[in-house]
Amino acid sequence: MKRFSEWTAAAVALHNQRVSKPNQIPIPDDAVEDESELHADIRAECRRRGWMCFGGDMSHRTRRNLGECDFCVVTDLDQEDFIPGRVLWIEAKTRIGKLSPGQVANAAGLWRLGHTVHIVRSMSDFLALTK
Repeated sequence: MKRFSEWTAAAVALHNQRVSKPNQIPIPDDAVEDESELHADIRAECRRRGWMCFGGDMSHRTRRNLGECDFCVVTDLDQEDFIPGRVLWIEAKTRIGKLSPGQVANAAGLWRLGHTVHIVRSMSDFLALTK
């Protein structure tokens, strides 16, 4: 593991989120208690919009890479504003869910490559990313 002085700002932020007490992290009022419901809602919204949504079944975590995000969502071109499609890395968490060490490492690796992992605790969190 790298020395703390070698950490990126993103790695520090992710670490702080992981070790912080739940009441120190802003939690939306509509945060979910059951992560599987949020997964189903995100998949349904992606289908409705015609987006590609990659992610494994929650019941098969052992078949996925350690720390892999719950979803990789590929959006389409915004015809109205001519904004190109983009890729969203999504980690769904419950009201009090925290990132595992593998998820922190994965998010830091994606950050180094110019990507952001978005932690969503409610459908409103997800919808805010898609505007």
